[in-house]
Amino acid sequence: MRNNKKNKSSSESKQIKLFSKSIAKDLVLLSAIQHTELTKEKIQELYQMDFPQGLCFTLKDKELIRAVNDNLVNLHSKLDEEILDELAVDFANIYLVHTYQASPYESVWLDEESLMQQQPMFDIKKEYQKHHLEFNEQTHYADHLCLQLEFIAHLLNKSSNKSDLLNVGEFLDNHLLRWIKLFSARVAKHAMTEFYASFVVLQATYIEELRCVLEDITQTKRIEPVDDKKQVFEDIPMKFIPGVAKSW
Repeated sequence: MRNNKKNKSSSESKQIKLFSKSIAKDLVLLSAIQHTELTKEKIQELYQMDFPQGLCFTLKDKELIRAVNDNLVNLHSKLDEEILDELAVDFANIYLVHTYQASPYESVWLDEESLMQQQPMFDIKKEYQKHHLEFNEQTHYADHLCLQLEFIAHLLNKSSNKSDLLNVGEFLDNHLLRWIKLFSARVAKHAMTEFYASFVVLQATYIEELRCVLEDITQTKRIEPVDDKKQVFEDIPMKFIPGVAKSW
């Protein structure tokens, strides 16, 4: 009986490690797509991996996957300097100058005055420090979307049991899940390019479905913040993406 329990525990640990490392790989890719503007080489890489079908975690929303892939294939088929310039402008509008009022920084969404470098940033920085992680603040502040994705990937790469996955879920509940849908909805409404408009929806859907899977694995419900500032934000309709219904 003791050996059976030990074998079961070992098998569960292997499954969690395999699952976690696969998800971590996806999150690093999602982060990389948003870290810098899309180049011809990056688009070629995404095309060759058949993004987003090439992701390790298969989303339930098949129409969304198809729409993002169609947008990527279309982008790849007519790639020239004009298209690259459009993507660069859209990237800057979303991630650098915040033209669409959809900041990739958590503080802007959760701070009472919508300011950068506020308490949410310091809370996240403490999480990084607990895990002895360093980052270059000259590139991004601690609460940037990309850094959060990479931090979650770091936690997953170290995960081997349900307790580890509980920590991942708790971080998502306290941070990214409180604003990722709002960020994505606003970007999707204003983005100039179909790729970014559909990509941000895919990303938010990925995070939401991942959280549901973590709930199933750990048999623990997510944390629902009762005083979340997101309640005061307008409900922003999704930009129309051909063939895709609203994802939340």
